[in-house]
Amino acid sequence: MHIATAIALTNSKVTDTIPVISQRIAKEYKICSKKMAGRAPGKTCMKSLSILDEQATNWNKIPFSELKGGGCGASMRSACIGLLFNKDIDKLIAVSI
Repeated sequence: MHIATAIALTNSKVTDTIPVISQRIAKEYKICSKKMAGRAPGKTCMKSLSILDEQATNWNKIPFSELKGGGCGASMRSACIGLLFNKDIDKLIAVSI
């Protein structure tokens, strides 16, 4: 999924809006989720990906919960975001979240 994040970012520009970038990332995660055999993605992650339509146009409909999850998946997936947004800390944080 880290590679999926990187693929989405290589198709993005620093001037793209957060919703555009978020949809790209979500779409790459949806593609990636079909190739998870033999891996151990988190239950919350996979449940969230099952909500997405194929183009991830509903990326912003995935519910946020402070009580679920808690693994290290988000940090593993988001490491490369700093490479694109290293000069814009606000956007780096927004895209990471």
